[in-house]
Amino acid sequence: MMRFRLLFIFSFYLIVLTAIKPLSIRRNEAFCVNQKFGNLLYLGPAKTMTTMMARIHCEIETLKKRGHIGPSESNKLNQNNYCFGKQKNEMVMTAFTAPLNGWAGHKRFFIWRDPLDRFLSLYGHMCKREHLCGVAGKNIHSFARGVYQMLKSNRGGPGSKDFLRFKHHVIPQSWYCEISTHRKSDRVVEYTNDKALMMKRLARVFQSSTVPKWMWKKALQRIVKTNINQRSQISHHEQYELWRRQILTSPETLAYFKAIYHSDYSLFHKSPPGPGSLRSQRRRNWRHIRVRDTSDVS
Repeated sequence: MMRFRLLFIFSFYLIVLTAIKPLSIRRNEAFCVNQKFGNLLYLGPAKTMTTMMARIHCEIETLKKRGHIGPSESNKLNQNNYCFGKQKNEMVMTAFTAPLNGWAGHKRFFIWRDPLDRFLSLYGHMCKREHLCGVAGKNIHSFARGVYQMLKSNRGGPGSKDFLRFKHHVIPQSWYCEISTHRKSDRVVEYTNDKALMMKRLARVFQSSTVPKWMWKKALQRIVKTNINQRSQISHHEQYELWRRQILTSPETLAYFKAIYHSDYSLFHKSPPGPGSLRSQRRRNWRHIRVRDTSDVS
């Protein structure tokens, strides 16, 4: 009897898992967040440093106008991007006109963030803080299932709010700004929690910018100088690692996650996580738990 029951459970899970097919790529599924840095065009899938890049853009524009930015104004920019109104107008214009001429004249670049890290950040932000997820926000398992079903049907789930904003955040990075089409010509910067290394990686891209070097070098310093609440950082880390373990130890939840973000891994020749990822993650956490930055990347 026990053997029959186990066989039934195994068969049921096998049917469920084989029914979870990878989502097809969509070229331009959400509004294309972007910032112009001279001849460079930054593309911003949600949760890939879009807020930080907007602040860097604002600082550069301020330096162009006045040649300097004072400490009080710099601190103000950390709290509130006072350039947003102008940025929004330029962003909308570029998002609608650039695809019409094949993005001619733009050296495109974007920040690729590991989809699992991004997914954990999305769950904490959209479900736990903003409460937009409805029934899907009950736990990390229902979130993975809910996001998959929402993107497959293109409809919000039960109890969810602000469907377009929610969808804008959770879609794969490769669905933004025709990234899947231009992936071979786009400059891809891989996100890292190491702020100094992240600044160096972006500096390599900005070397080819028409923005004066002293301006972008000063503005990129904002990445390493932004203060982080250490207690909040450790709390985030612990919660995110719990959600990560829950995903990696649940075959069904992991299958949903991989089906959603299949293109984000395959297009950039990255390996999706599996149960073995948990062991390597534990080793990394043991070495880096005191220095790792797990705060949300907006």
